[in-house]
Amino acid sequence: MKNWDADQVTLVAVGVTINSGYDDGPFLKLEMADDAFKTKQGTDGSVTRYATHNNLAKMTVMLMQTSDGNALLSTIHELDKKVPGGKGIAPFMIRDRQGTSIYSGRFSWVSKPPDVTMDREPTVREWEIAAIIENRLDGGN
Repeated sequence: MKNWDADQVTLVAVGVTINSGYDDGPFLKLEMADDAFKTKQGTDGSVTRYATHNNLAKMTVMLMQTSDGNALLSTIHELDKKVPGGKGIAPFMIRDRQGTSIYSGRFSWVSKPPDVTMDREPTVREWEIAAIIENRLDGGN
């Protein structure tokens, strides 16, 4: 028997914990910027496999426009743009507390603030966060 509960996902993005205000449906996406391994084919058809060593990932956090997380991420992003020296770089962690999946690292930053749409109903804000993944376990629960 397995259980899934979205409320059991811990999200720390750019050093702040976001534990509410997620969009209905998908609320978090993590995608690697590059393949872990690539290949190069020679003229004679020989193939060489090489490691990219690229641990950069894009995390997309989908928050309702009413979420307090928007103000937190916005403040960090504005500080990062205005203060020299990477003041908006902080650790991140995604953890399924009911299972064994965990993704973490010491470096994450808001790479792009969300596009803004106003509607009769509350809309979603999709925050793009760059992260260097140092620990990754795609587990089960």
